[in-house]
Amino acid sequence: MILSLDIIKQKSDANREENKRFKTFLMPIPTQLVDSYVQELNDKIAPAIDCTRCGNCCKVLEPPVTQDEVKRLADLKKLSTAEFQQQYVGQETGTGIHFLKCQPCIFLQSERCTIYNNRPASCADYPHLDQPNIKYRWKSLMNNYAMCPIVYNVVEALKEKTAFQ
Repeated sequence: MILSLDIIKQKSDANREENKRFKTFLMPIPTQLVDSYVQELNDKIAPAIDCTRCGNCCKVLEPPVTQDEVKRLADLKKLSTAEFQQQYVGQETGTGIHFLKCQPCIFLQSERCTIYNNRPASCADYPHLDQPNIKYRWKSLMNNYAMCPIVYNVVEALKEKTAFQ
């Protein structure tokens, strides 16, 4: 299992063409089967990796947030919802989706989430490997592959499980 973020980034770059071939390889495999493989591998790999010792996702991602989460996060920062929204929340053009616009996350300290039990749902669900249709979310998967030890190791194990060459 590879945990070093530097090595994962290097291997991600080196594996770019291989991963394109892997995507093509997966397409004829039934979606539910691929999803079940990913879930099985994630269930084995994720518990062996302590996310709180990494926090890389909290350094580079801008997670979506709901209005209820904005209010809750504002309360945690002891700010009004309007102040919090002005300082820390962006809105995606076209979709209107709100997101935390701070990198690293304002709640990250010493590689740890200071609001872990109150974090937004998108953070709690990260790296989203239990979501269906993984092979149709390839671009997002590959972005996470380059920065998340769980995703990197699950994808590499999936290559082995499916006998990809």
